[in-house]
Amino acid sequence: MSFHQQYSVEALSKQCFVVNDFMVDPVRGELIKPANVAQLEPKVMAVLIFLTAHQGDVVDPEVLFAHVWPKSIYSPGSIRRCIAVLRKAFNDETKAIIVTHPKRGYSLQAIIAEPESAKAGVEKVKTSPQKRLTYVALLIIVLVLVAYQVISLSKLPHDDNSLKSVNKVNQLNVKEILPLTATERYEYYSRYASDGKAIAFLRAAEKSENNRRNRRHIWLKNLQNDQEYQLTRTAENIISFTWSLDNKAILYAVRDHNNISIFRLSTKNLPGKKPAMKVLTRSNIQHITAIHWGVGNALYYIAKTNGIATLYSNNLTNGEQTPLLVSNDEFRPYELSLNYAGNQIAVLGFNKKMHSQVKVILLNHANQVTSAKAVPAAKSIATLDSNRYFISWHPNNANILLSDGRHLYNLIPDGQVKKIGFENYMFVRHPQFSPDGQSIALTLENSDVDILSHSLNQVTDKYKVVDSNTVDFQPRFSPSGDKFSFISARKGYPQLYVHDLSTGQDTLVFANPKQNLSIFPGVWHKSGNKLASATNEQPFIVEMTSTDIKVAMLSYTQGVPLQWYHNENALLLSNHNNDQRQFAKLDLSQQKLSPLLSQYKNFAYLNLDDELVIISNNQITKPMENPEFIIKIDGVVQRTFAASEGVYLQINKAAQSTLHYYAYQKEQITAVDTLSTNERIATISDQQQRILTTERKTKKDIVILSLSPD
Repeated sequence: MSFHQQYSVEALSKQCFVVNDFMVDPVRGELIKPANVAQLEPKVMAVLIFLTAHQGDVVDPEVLFAHVWPKSIYSPGSIRRCIAVLRKAFNDETKAIIVTHPKRGYSLQAIIAEPESAKAGVEKVKTSPQKRLTYVALLIIVLVLVAYQVISLSKLPHDDNSLKSVNKVNQLNVKEILPLTATERYEYYSRYASDGKAIAFLRAAEKSENNRRNRRHIWLKNLQNDQEYQLTRTAENIISFTWSLDNKAILYAVRDHNNISIFRLSTKNLPGKKPAMKVLTRSNIQHITAIHWGVGNALYYIAKTNGIATLYSNNLTNGEQTPLLVSNDEFRPYELSLNYAGNQIAVLGFNKKMHSQVKVILLNHANQVTSAKAVPAAKSIATLDSNRYFISWHPNNANILLSDGRHLYNLIPDGQVKKIGFENYMFVRHPQFSPDGQSIALTLENSDVDILSHSLNQVTDKYKVVDSNTVDFQPRFSPSGDKFSFISARKGYPQLYVHDLSTGQDTLVFANPKQNLSIFPGVWHKSGNKLASATNEQPFIVEMTSTDIKVAMLSYTQGVPLQWYHNENALLLSNHNNDQRQFAKLDLSQQKLSPLLSQYKNFAYLNLDDELVIISNNQITKPMENPEFIIKIDGVVQRTFAASEGVYLQINKAAQSTLHYYAYQKEQITAVDTLSTNERIATISDQQQRILTTERKTKKDIVILSLSPD
């Protein structure tokens, strides 16, 4: 009789056992490897124990979930995450230890034994407690050194008592993960009521109600009885929402083209859908961040108008609008959070080096901001890396929660950034501390994006060219059309690949060694052997030969490559000039950047004479070479696609999407084809007469992380 057949789940939970060369200590929550120790969360350990007790058998994920989360609604994302964490701990990249059986479940394929039979590897770590502690200490030292190199930290002013707290939390770890939602519809953007008794969140509308894209409702979940209530009557393009301080109402922001409207929704006398009252409208806004409802009926948000991001305070009682922080070359705000006391705003933004920076504004008033002069300057408290972050205050009004989309971080009052113990393979969105600081609610997003190909004038020959069960997107055809570049997150972070259509082979051309979370589409040189791109607006060039791939980082400048010049060794870039974006020419030989034109909702291309061609919603112009040149477009340009001697235009008119072609030489627009309304074109090859599209499957669920301070 084998070891696993002798013991039940209950018995395995109380003793050590060995999986291949790994010692498992369920009591301590440890997976002990030769010269290493990995800590496993209780739920992850519970999954491992259950699979061990059924070693070799295919375990249905619903059965596994019912055992680990017996009182929760089934959420496949929770199981997938635990499996991913275990595979990482076992170094099981080939999925040979924990095997996935499509549409059936998982099985543990390993040698299970008592500790005495694993002398070859495990005893090296278990010889003595002192030896094991030595390995743990070495591991901690390595992690600290890595964190020190990755994160550049600023210090808080020592005389600023308002940013200090005797209740500060230095270290946090996740001890349990509980699913909050688990339906087939998107559920995301959760926000706690200030008393912690309920969570409001966004849920995608039913298909019968969702006749237009991005329509959603606000729902509320009572955390005391697990009851859910739909609050909004009409599904709308809701961007964000915020609770009132007394939990009696919710404000939510709705986008309608370039207008943002704020509605007030009562949360009294639940259940039941509530009528909403419009309280504010802002016009000509390209983007708005999360909104926050403060004391004195003040609403705080960052809005981008004409390419300039500004932090505003809106008094909803008298309508007064006050800019608190305006984007400039030194700091461009992109996200904010109002603390629980309502007297501090934490602002995230990019500094001049394109690194995220956290600044805090102290609201020196009892009720509301009355003028820009009354607002003190924002104080920098931490400088991070070049990724974008989410931000939320801890209820102690001192610590700040940060996330780069992969990990969670605790920013403590002295300016140190400490990673929260949370292993995760999905994308993290909108994390928020609970009012008691003992939990974090967040959205976990799991996406699978595939790249498909079909002929330019028909879709009957459509087939998948890249399908890796992860996110593969932003393909761009080479000039000859026999290969294309694309971005893939198959390693857990974006990297740049080239796919050869003749061989079907994918070649990694930019490994993204810093594991930045943003890479821009590749821009092909006319030779077909060079690509330009950028990671977090740090441009780079990839040069490919038959025997070698070389990457050159253009560290002397910033921006996103848009196109190579036809007749010069230069790139057309999009970058920042002071407080707004611009089109610029980067001379690669001279390493010189020359501004060309302010960028505002336009597409830019270089014709065969390297003249700047600007395509806006309804016209094509050449503002620099010939200001009088205008070609009117019948409809609205939604997207554009580069071609060898022109540009393809996707034009919408009267709910009909059509594909047109603008030829540089003839300076004429001709119709090409009528498109399916849900076709997501990524790139077009006029040489091969083919189109690449992307197909996305996304799952969004809300979970609650139960925390334990160290």
